[in-house]
Amino acid sequence: MNRIALLSRHLAPSPASAIGGQNLLAGKVVLVTGAGSGLGRAVSLALAADGAAKIVLAGRRRDPLDATAAEIASLCGGSCETLVVPTDTTEEASVARLFEAIRAHGSGRLDVLFNNAGVGAPAVPMDELPVSEWRRVVDTNLTGVFLCTREAFRLMKAQTPRG
Repeated sequence: MNRIALLSRHLAPSPASAIGGQNLLAGKVVLVTGAGSGLGRAVSLALAADGAAKIVLAGRRRDPLDATAAEIASLCGGSCETLVVPTDTTEEASVARLFEAIRAHGSGRLDVLFNNAGVGAPAVPMDELPVSEWRRVVDTNLTGVFLCTREAFRLMKAQTPRG
């Protein structure tokens, strides 16, 4: 069994998403970065299965995001909604466009941010790692997380009830 299938099985809907019979994701808007593949895709599907009202799918490539959205649509049978927003989380302007799309679509709120977009460096000795690769990893794994968290905080702070 591949890692994604195993993870998807592990993240399958469970009683953990409900407390006292109440679905914690009911009516919630969730943003998942890196949603087109890997962990981000698996988490997006699990959130849909667990009852999230809207899942915003962000990632660099539209086609994988569209495929994730189609799978969510078939999984939740119309009880949830997706918003696909191709985004480069390393670019401040791209992240700003992502959050403008969230504000403009539907309720304009955000309840959960799953900051998942990330990349790894090539498996080489440190003295052989080009600075450009190092910067790519730092920009994606640190700066991208910062940019998305900052915008999410701004949006959540301004909404009622707060996120």
